[in-house]
Amino acid sequence: MALKKIDRNSPMPLYHQLREILEDGILMGNLKPGEPLFSERKICRMFNISRPLVIRVFNEMTEKGLLYKKQGSGTFVSANALAILKKQNHGPARALTVGIGFLDYQRKEDPTTIKILNSVQRCCDDHGISTRLLGTAANNSKLNEVDGVLVIDETRDGEVFALDQTNIPFVTMFAQYEGKDYPIVMNDPVKIGEDCTDYFISKGHRRIAYIAGPLQRPQGYCLAFSPRMIEGYRNVLKNHKIRFSKKLIKSCDHYKESEAYSAALDLLDLPDPPTAIIAFDDILAMGAVRAIQGKGLKIPQDIAVMGSGDILDTDFLSTVERNIPKAAETALDMLMRIIHRQPLPTNTSIINTNLMLRQSTG
Repeated sequence: MALKKIDRNSPMPLYHQLREILEDGILMGNLKPGEPLFSERKICRMFNISRPLVIRVFNEMTEKGLLYKKQGSGTFVSANALAILKKQNHGPARALTVGIGFLDYQRKEDPTTIKILNSVQRCCDDHGISTRLLGTAANNSKLNEVDGVLVIDETRDGEVFALDQTNIPFVTMFAQYEGKDYPIVMNDPVKIGEDCTDYFISKGHRRIAYIAGPLQRPQGYCLAFSPRMIEGYRNVLKNHKIRFSKKLIKSCDHYKESEAYSAALDLLDLPDPPTAIIAFDDILAMGAVRAIQGKGLKIPQDIAVMGSGDILDTDFLSTVERNIPKAAETALDMLMRIIHRQPLPTNTSIINTNLMLRQSTG
């Protein structure tokens, strides 16, 4: 990035000169939104100035919304930096607006959807970006008000295909669409299935059941993730020479706790019931927990349970942390790159997951 130099003969204070150099860099396109700045130490060496002076300038520019910090990654130019400076120098300029959609109103009550929504909203707030909540196809007039769209969770494919016909940039979150290579941020469902199964086998379990979400999505929806989690589950069973049994797989087409409750009762009534249950998400896991406890069995002594999503405030249920805040930050960064016509390092960004081991798995 080509930047001006500090003039040691100028009466202007050094910190003021540095701030103007960085602001000019943003205005001239040398410092682009979403891109990292040099580290504080490197700027000290580049301009032969003290670190407290650099920290002061960074802090002032962060307060103005020109920069933002990522813990462990450094300082970056904010998405709205150019608009802020143009407004400062030339009068009003419209800040960026991101649409969040397209929400089936039934899914608005889903805890995972709520966590994704809240994470995206916080991320946009941190960057000074306005948001619009987009409904379904009947309420898409708000598309005219946005610069880009983050498509979250399980959106109908018709909504996304229609969006693809417009010139509006978008990134999808946790939802893949058959035959399409849209920019996406997601977890690896195969790895989630493998990690959960590997853990239970390491604890001595051999009869491991899986309570899934829908194994097939209704026509017109994104691809189902449960079959890919089951793929990971089966991979590990095969590696350990454990026979796969369809009787240990139950699906819940509507992600309801009551469905998981019934599914768990069916599993417990098998002649050779499981000693461990993996659930597609934490809600289904709690349905299984209720069924197990209703039978007078102890968790994890009689049956261990693992959920996924870390969406419940509990010290009891073991789960898979999907790092949704990290996914929101990554998706917004990808969207800003597309809006500002910058190349994406990859069209598919996989967010790492971690097992959160608590009481329910022992």
